[in-house]
Amino acid sequence: MPSASFRRTSFTSTESASLTVAVDNCLTSAATLNYHKITRKSALNEGTL
Repeated sequence: MPSASFRRTSFTSTESASLTVAVDNCLTSAATLNYHKITRKSALNEGTL
């Protein structure tokens, strides 16, 4: 019989779905931030900013 702590570590489908969404949002905002950093840097290099 699995212990309560073991049962708790296995996610329900709803939990894993919201976890996936949270990770997704995190990656998206990180990528967006990175993109803006890169575009601003290239704009500075071209002297347009």
